Amino acid sequence: MAKVLAIGASATIATITISGGTETTGTPTPLLNLISVGPNSATIATSDQTGIGDGTLVKYPARIDPGTVQLEFFLDDTATATNQLTTLRGRLTGKTKSVIAVDFTGTAIDTLITYTGYITDVTSPNIAAGDDTLKYQVTLTISSALTV
Repeated sequence: MAKVLAIGASATIATITISGGTETTGTPTPLLNLISVGPNSATIATSDQTGIGDGTLVKYPARIDPGTVQLEFFLDDTATATNQLTTLRGRLTGKTKSVIAVDFTGTAIDTLITYTGYITDVTSPNIAAGDDTLKYQVTLTISSALTV
């Protein structure tokens, strides 16, 4: 279940550029109207090393999959919100490596979690009759270790 953030919680996104094998993080820009952040589960794949004469499967840890995280945003009726949705879709189609930092309100906790990876899914808002707010989700496939 996604964690619903307190009022005032925020997030930023920055572009990572790679030149000559060196990664450089650009200036963060705000991500507006963040509602929730879904859980992330890193997993490790195993490699089967069972020999022909072994009576039991022999498996060893192999590659680590740092997972994915889903962020949910409220889409308000402003040009800024629409531009944000368009920008996030552009990061998906442009295969742009990004850093998303989630901040809580208050001074005790600054940046809570930083995710580094690629946006792999941007949904369209579910539009239906009723009084529900328009929301959309962004999935980030994490490409390096989670920073907490």
